[in-house]
Formats: sequence, structure tokens, C-alpha cells
Amino acid sequence: MKIKRTVSTFIQKQYSGTEEYSIRTSVRWKRENSGTYEFVAFNVGHAILPKQWNTDTARVKKNCVNQKMISAVEINKAIQNLEDIIDATFKKYEVNEHIPDKTEFRNDVNLALGKKAGKNSELKLVQDAFGMYILDLANRKTLAEATFMKLRTIKNILKDFDPELKLSDITADKLDIYVDYLIHERDMRNTTIKKNLSFIRGFLHYCDDRNLIKTDWKTHIVELRIIRGKNIIFLDLDEFERVYNFQFPENKKYLDKTRDIFCFQCLTSLRYSDVKKLMKIDIAENHINPIVTKKTGAYINIPLNKKAKEILKKYAHIESDYALPVPSNQKMNDYLKEICYLVGISELITLHYYKGKELVTEIVPKYEEIATHTARRSFICIALANGISPEVIMRITGHSDYKAMLPYIDVTSERKVEAVSVFD
Repeated sequence: MKIKRTVSTFIQKQYSGTEEYSIRTSVRWKRENSGTYEFVAFNVGHAILPKQWNTDTARVKKNCVNQKMISAVEINKAIQNLEDIIDATFKKYEVNEHIPDKTEFRNDVNLALGKKAGKNSELKLVQDAFGMYILDLANRKTLAEATFMKLRTIKNILKDFDPELKLSDITADKLDIYVDYLIHERDMRNTTIKKNLSFIRGFLHYCDDRNLIKTDWKTHIVELRIIRGKNIIFLDLDEFERVYNFQFPENKKYLDKTRDIFCFQCLTSLRYSDVKKLMKIDIAENHINPIVTKKTGAYINIPLNKKAKEILKKYAHIESDYALPVPSNQKMNDYLKEICYLVGISELITLHYYKGKELVTEIVPKYEEIATHTARRSFICIALANGISPEVIMRITGHSDYKAMLPYIDVTSERKVEAVSVFD
């Protein structure tokens, strides 16, 4: 379910002798089975002069500092944090298909802000505990949007498996039954099942740390056949240039932003999570200032070529602290398939994978397999194919393990053989 709500951040005059206005965020949503609304407002915890506030963006203007010498960047991060927590709290309710009253909502947001302790002893059903797990991850700022979507999907699968499943029911035997359910009822690939179980084990460790579960689930071991190696899907240099230079028809202009962001990723190796949080202050004249990657915590410094700088310049006029207007990961993935279809990246590729004990071979057009992470793979493969050493590439991508580069080296080596063989 989707809870329709309005979240607004604004400044409000204080009556304490100061010229600064407090920054507040209000939330409004419809009550359950009613035409009336619930309303809650939260203090961000900072104040600013009215002339330093941008009403259009609901953020403090760049380069401003309040009377406590707190910068616009720090205040805007606090605003974003509160808005993220509000969104994560609503997502928890949406996953549980429940519309909260204002007291419940205020308490949950305050809990997320660290102002109140929760009562974990009340969490007995898997659905309830999983919802709290998702919310806690979001509060610790470790939950990317793509990860939230995966966790929400797993939560729904568990609900379909057994809507009344209790934490005390999750034993090693029950997990075996769940694996059979994923294979035979959900028709999942073994690689997907392994990822599913990895997320579930993370959730169960969370419950174990809080003394919510006391079963033998840790003894569960499952053997699933997985094909060795990676079937790496990437764009070669010619395909990248076709995407970069493609002129969309008027009725497809909405694809421009996604194409630009994807190409920027191809040019810099940035993951979706890192390009989404890239800020204008991170951009120097010819490089991205050292940043810490969200996924691995690696410290990277990336040079900018002409194409990357042109993309940044195209969106520099937008009043935002962020360098690029990055949409949701799901929307980007949907649009990328459409983009590559229009560009004509439709070469047939062969996929191999296991479902249970069965080896499956599937032939699909390449555009169906293109997603945001294809950009990072494309950067690596294009660089390797053009003679850039793995060591230099690793300094840009943030890879710390040479083994992680081997599948890319193998792929590009095969392409080099293909290129040379045309002279035979």
C-alpha cells in the first residue's frame, strides 16, 4: 500500500528575542477510513535568518552560516536526515499495510531520532520484527533505496510463505521448508535464493543480538549449485558513445536525465549510491574531491574528463546541494532498459543459471539486462580493453582486492581475441 502524505519543511518565527527563525518539518496524511487528516510537526534543531532561507528548495542557501556558526551544508544535512527518517517510518507502515495515528507516528520518528527507547520484547511476529529491522537500518543511514526495496520484497515473500510466522518458528528445519518454497513456489534462481537467505540471516542476527530469538537457526546450512564466474554485462566503447550521443524524440525527452546520469557513472565508475549523494562541493575543476563510498567505505579520488564535466555543467543551474538530479534506482533501471532499446543495444546474449538442481539456459536481448550497476562495469571493461592497468583502475573504483578485477580482465581478454581474429 502507499500512504499519501505531504512533507513540508519551512521556517517559523521564534518569540525569544532572536531574529532567526526555527526550521520545522510538518507531515500531513489521511486518517484510515476517513476524509480527515493527521498532522505532526518536528523541529529540525537549527535556526536561520529569513534571508538565508530558500523557500523553493526548502533548504538553507549555499555558503550561509547561522548565529551559532553552523554551516548551510550541516543544517541541510540535518533537514535531509529528518525527512529521510520520516520517509523510512512511512515505508515501514506501508510494508505492514497500516496507517498510523499521529501519536504512534510521532513516537516512531522520535525513536528513530534517538529520543525514545523502543520495546523490543513486544516483537514476536516475524512481520513486526522485520519492520523494526528495516527502520533501524534506515535510521543508521546504512539502508540504500535499492536495499530497502529488496528487504521489502523479502518481507512480503515471508508474509506469503506464512503470514502468522513467529520468530520462535524459525528453526533450521523451517528454513529448509522456506528454501523449498522459494525454489518450487517462487521459481527463483539459486543465486537469488542465496541473496535472499543472506538478508534473512542478517535479520536473524539482528534479532539474536536483541534476545528476540532462541532457536537453532544458526545451524542451518543449504547447498545450492551456483555457476562459477560472472556473466558480466557491460557496454563497450561504441555502445557507450551511441547512448551518450543519442538524440531522443520529443515524446522521449524524459529519458535525458537518466541517460546523462548513467553516462556520468560510466565516465567515473561511481555506483548509484555514490552518484546520488554526490554534492556540488565535492566537485573541483578537473576531479571529484576525495569522497568515501557508501557501500565499502573506500576513499577515492576520481579525475573528470570533458564529457563528465559537460554533464555536470548541464545541471549546475539547478538550485540544489547535489551535483545531479538522480531519480530512484528502480526508475533509473526501468528507463535504462528503454534507453538501450531505443539506441538499439539488442544483441542477443546467453544466460546460464541454476534453479534448484536444474541448469537453465536463456537467450535475451542485451537491453533487458542493463541496470545502473552496468555503468560501473562498463567503466572497468572499457578501461581494461584500452590498456589501462588494473592497478590504476582500482585506485579510481576503490577496489581493494585484485581478485575482484579478475572477472573483468577475463572478459576483456576475450574481447581482445575477438578483435584480433577479424584479420584472420
